Amino acid sequence: MWFSDRAKETVKEINISISGEMVENIPKELIAANSMYRMVETILLRDESNIEQINEEQLFAILNGMIADIFSACFTNLPQVIIVKCHESVIEKREASVKAAAKLLGKTTKIIERLERCELPSMDPDKMAHVDEWRHYLKQSIP
Repeated sequence: MWFSDRAKETVKEINISISGEMVENIPKELIAANSMYRMVETILLRDESNIEQINEEQLFAILNGMIADIFSACFTNLPQVIIVKCHESVIEKREASVKAAAKLLGKTTKIIERLERCELPSMDPDKMAHVDEWRHYLKQSIP
């Protein structure tokens, strides 16, 4: 419960500091805090009746799986991100945008190769890029 409360508080603090404005680059702390909050809430909902019966190894395995699923969702979305970066409409920004896309692709090539060896769940490919869809899928697959 502490992690959930702390994450919620961090999200509130960051939202206040950016005054609710849309920002081009979302602070990494906001992304991390929001992810931590959602993971803790998912674990609490999943094991609502028997939270005390989970030992450290089981909790680690659950967290490990959740983090892997989040990364999978992010990497599934990479082709669309790279395409968008390469199609920058303003010519002055296009060169820098294409360089950023190439750098992103270079950094993730090995990860993508490893992911291709893994079996993805039977989800709609358009939904795979959304963490909420993965959460929904995982909730349905838990006995």
